[in-house]
Amino acid sequence: MSTIIFSIILGELDILEENTALIIGVIFGITLTITIRYLLITKWLIWAFSNVRNVHELRRHSIRQKLLFETGSIFQKNPLCSKKDKLKLRALEDRFNIEDIYEADVKTSKQNKIHFAFTTTLLISIALLVGVCSCLFLMFNYEEKEFYIGLFLGVGCLYMLKESSKKLINRKPQVTLNDDGITINKHEFLCWADIYEEKVTTDTNGSNVVNFLTFCDEDYNYTKIEIKNLNISPSKLENLLRTYRIRYNNNKV
Repeated sequence: MSTIIFSIILGELDILEENTALIIGVIFGITLTITIRYLLITKWLIWAFSNVRNVHELRRHSIRQKLLFETGSIFQKNPLCSKKDKLKLRALEDRFNIEDIYEADVKTSKQNKIHFAFTTTLLISIALLVGVCSCLFLMFNYEEKEFYIGLFLGVGCLYMLKESSKKLINRKPQVTLNDDGITINKHEFLCWADIYEEKVTTDTNGSNVVNFLTFCDEDYNYTKIEIKNLNISPSKLENLLRTYRIRYNNNKV
C-alpha cells in the first residue's frame, strides 16, 4: 500500500516520470517494510520471551509463523538491533536451559483418530478437475502448439487428481493416539515406552513451511510424517502428544 501511495504522489506532483516513480515507489515500499519488520521483531522477541514460561514451545510456534529462522535462535542477525536490545536478547538465551512445564489436558479423550482432511482434499480435487477440463479445452480448441501445452499440463493435473482422490476416498485413520501409544496408518502399534522424542517439527524453505509428526524408536530410527493433509493443526497435535505421554508416565507410577 505504501508503494502505491508513494508512487501516486510522485506521479501527481510531476516530480518524476510515471515509470520511474513506480520503480522508486516499489524500492521505497520494500525498504520500509523490511525496516519496520526488523525494528518490531526485536521488540516482540524481548517482550514475548520475557513473559512466557515455556520458551521452547514459543520458539517452535515462532518458527512456524516465520518470525524466527529455522535454527530457532532468538539472537538473530539484525542490523537495526541496538546494543541495549542485544544485551537483553543475550540474557534471554539463558532461559532456554530450563525445560518447559506441561500438564495433561483433562478435556482430551482416551483416544484420538486423525484422518486426511476431507474438506481441504475435496477442494483440491475440484480445483484439479477444473484444471483437467481446462487443459482438454486448450488441447482441442486451439493450434498445435496449444495442444501440446494442454497435454503436458493435463497429464500433470490428472496425476495429482488421482493422488488427491485416493486421500478423499481413504477414510481410515492415518494416526491413532491414545493413553497407551501410537498407531501410524497400517503399521503396528507402538507403545509410548518404545518411542522417544515425539514432537511436531517444522522444516522451512524460504516462504514454505512444512510441519511433521516426528518420533524415534528404540533402534534410533526416526519417523517423519507430514501433517499438512491431516485434519489436525500442529498445536493441537502437540497438545495430544504431551497429554498422552504424561498420562502414560503417570499410569506407570
